[in-house]
Amino acid sequence: MRINAAVYLLLTLLCASPLSACAGVSGGPIDGVVREESTNKPIPGAIVVVLWKHHQGYSGTVCYHVETATADESGRYHIPKWSNPSDTRTLKDPYIAVDAYKSGYGLPTQPSQKREEVLLAPFTGGRAERLEYLLRVSSGTRCGTKDESEKNLLPLKKALYEEGASAASNERDQEKIETLLFGMESLQYGNVEALNRMNERRKARK
Repeated sequence: MRINAAVYLLLTLLCASPLSACAGVSGGPIDGVVREESTNKPIPGAIVVVLWKHHQGYSGTVCYHVETATADESGRYHIPKWSNPSDTRTLKDPYIAVDAYKSGYGLPTQPSQKREEVLLAPFTGGRAERLEYLLRVSSGTRCGTKDESEKNLLPLKKALYEEGASAASNERDQEKIETLLFGMESLQYGNVEALNRMNERRKARK
């Protein structure tokens, strides 16, 4: 998305993620399009992440729901309506962050000014920079929800790991890949099992 990840909709709001666009708060549905910044061409297969967030005083920004979708051949995505278990009127400054990821793409020079349009730009950095970018995308799309919607991030986590694994070429890279793999496996198996698996792999490499 930017993946520095990813993208960057009726309140004037503050966005917490450098990848994200802000949207007005609602439970969906949300429809939009992912395009390449310089050409305006659609980006099919881009993974779109929509995070519902709010500001929680000194604790900073809290994510309370997340949904994902894959852009079709026209670059269009659809996030279905979901039932919010809590009353958003009790939340402080709620907003929606819309991010997008596609292998080979990164952040645009400027986020789109159009509602729910996500722009990505071809990534121009090297291998090491790309791995760092994938880590930032993985970290920037975390959502510690109580409704278990964070599991919706699994397609993204798998894609980040697969791209990262194909680019790794040395031991330093492998540590970054382990971080991406842990992010994927923690959604699949839970944090404890994911940590056990990571430790076993490290022991096997020694």
